[in-house]
Amino acid sequence: MKQNSMFPEVVPDKLFKVKDERPLPLIIAEMWGFPLTYVDKERRDKDYLYCARDWYIGLGGLKGNWSTHKSDWLSSVEPVMIETKRERRAPEMLEYVTEKGLYDIAQVMKVTPKNADRLQPIKDYLSVAGVHVDKERRDKDYFLQSTKAKAKHHGIRLEAVEERKTFASIATETHVNRKPQIGNLTSMVYHKLGRTQSVYTAKKEIAAQLNLTPKQERQFRDHLKPLMLDAVKMAEKASGIKMRNAGKLLNDYEQMEIVKQCARIAAVSAWDLAAYVSVDLVTEKPLLNAKN
Repeated sequence: MKQNSMFPEVVPDKLFKVKDERPLPLIIAEMWGFPLTYVDKERRDKDYLYCARDWYIGLGGLKGNWSTHKSDWLSSVEPVMIETKRERRAPEMLEYVTEKGLYDIAQVMKVTPKNADRLQPIKDYLSVAGVHVDKERRDKDYFLQSTKAKAKHHGIRLEAVEERKTFASIATETHVNRKPQIGNLTSMVYHKLGRTQSVYTAKKEIAAQLNLTPKQERQFRDHLKPLMLDAVKMAEKASGIKMRNAGKLLNDYEQMEIVKQCARIAAVSAWDLAAYVSVDLVTEKPLLNAKN
């Protein structure tokens, strides 16, 4: 979609190359040239409340639609009514929302031919810059904590990837045709540990219990709970050892039987441990009527 030349190109990375400590909504309002009234609750920018109507109109919404349909835009936020005095106008009570509330409004607004040249680029801008990234930009403590968390998560992910590669490599070297059914072997692990109804739907069933989005499901192991992930790694590692110690090349059935038994044994100990600490193994939610 071609952008109207009167609006800036969407290049969020430029935002973070300049030392501008203002909240992101104010920067966006200036870049796209619309007024955005705000109040400072505690004289700190993270406590700003913004006029929802200004934001809605600034993003390309029709002024006449605000009064009749504002409940649609405010359905997911909790507005605060504040008396607002505009130049040459009588004071009026208007809805103000937090920074996150502004992003929620932008998310539910629909792109139409009349507002596409403004709303779409701002939506694109926010999808990249976002609340989380903007908070990192303005809050040094949050940035440090976030960076440490990302580094830790990255390290755990790399470890999980390497361990999975090791399991796949062992399954390949011990397979009679060097073509193991890695997907089916992994599904068996998930099936036994997750106590799912079917091997073939194990991943989907676990993803549903964890309320994963399709995007999160594509990075499935990143979202497994620690106890579950440890059990998966234990089952795969044990399976690899058993395959190598078999003393012969294995067919599909023999590899599957090894994985099934290792996962079954790992599941018993994992679920017993989860029960002892009073949580569900898959979700790590507290068990009902749990006794210490």
